[in-house]
Amino acid sequence: MNRPRGRPRKYDPDKALDAAGTVLWERGFSATSLTDLCEATGMNRPSLYAAFGDKRTIFLRVLERFIERMAAAAGEALFAEPDLERALVGFYYQALEVYLTGTPHRGCMVISTASVDATGDEEVRKLLMKTLHQLDSVLGERFRRAVADGVLGAEDAEVRGPIAAAILTSISVRARAGQSRRSLRAFVRKSARFLARA
Repeated sequence: MNRPRGRPRKYDPDKALDAAGTVLWERGFSATSLTDLCEATGMNRPSLYAAFGDKRTIFLRVLERFIERMAAAAGEALFAEPDLERALVGFYYQALEVYLTGTPHRGCMVISTASVDATGDEEVRKLLMKTLHQLDSVLGERFRRAVADGVLGAEDAEVRGPIAAAILTSISVRARAGQSRRSLRAFVRKSARFLARA
């Protein structure tokens, strides 16, 4: 007697993408196989393809999700706190908690994963440049607010945005390389103090 077919396994698209993103973030695009993604999401290949597309498409989707989440968190951290130095410390601390996840630490998905082994892809490069411009913009806006508040001179705002973004890149690389949380937090505090000086 033939057994009735079971219902297809239900999955949560957000959880599946998060699971796929974790693998891609930890191992990188090139070192991640479709089998790895199937195991992480609990989906077979046909289901994975039907839901999200091929590995490149999945990578772009999880990268965009990561960027959106980090951008939202960055804006909140930078503008909720009126004091510039404390706002920068909060911004960097928030990023640091993300970068120090995993064993070994993952760093930033954009800076330490996408920029390493996926820049041969034109679409990924464009996404990276867009992210860098957004980061420069939001940090520049925070420094312009400090100018409006009389904390900094007008000439300081434009140059400090890209410098603050470069510090964020350094934090990601240092986290991925294994620098300790304690020393990274000290680095963050010193960097924020330097950037907030008139």
